[in-house]
Amino acid sequence: GLVRPGGLMHIGLYSATARADINAARTYLAQKGRDYSVGEVRRLRAEFAGRAPGDPLHNITGFSDFFSMSECRDLLFHVQEHQFSIPQIADFLREIGFTFLGFETPARTSYHRRFPDDRTATDLANWAAFEAENPSTFAAMYQFWIQKN
Repeated sequence: GLVRPGGLMHIGLYSATARADINAARTYLAQKGRDYSVGEVRRLRAEFAGRAPGDPLHNITGFSDFFSMSECRDLLFHVQEHQFSIPQIADFLREIGFTFLGFETPARTSYHRRFPDDRTATDLANWAAFEAENPSTFAAMYQFWIQKN
């Protein structure tokens, strides 16, 4: 009831696909019983950086949050982060009566090459396929606009 018909909203959500490496790191840390003291976080950063490229734990070093103590703690030890998939977003928008207007992403050009018939870049099924092919597309977040029907 907060948005009138025709009203717009800008949404930011975490992508479960893009955060797979973070989830792998969190699982690893939980299994090892690691804490988030300054010394431990420094040790973990060195350990992760020393892993082979392509290893999910090494891939964490690609996030800018990895290099700040407080942001690294949030990245690796966040206790209540909600992650979503594009099909979940599509279902939710349908249920609440909103129209998807588009993602804010530099990947739009690549998306248009892959799906040239979707001129408005608003087909969420296509975006789900694109993200499956390009899992880091929404590494920062899904940033998108919706409109109340």
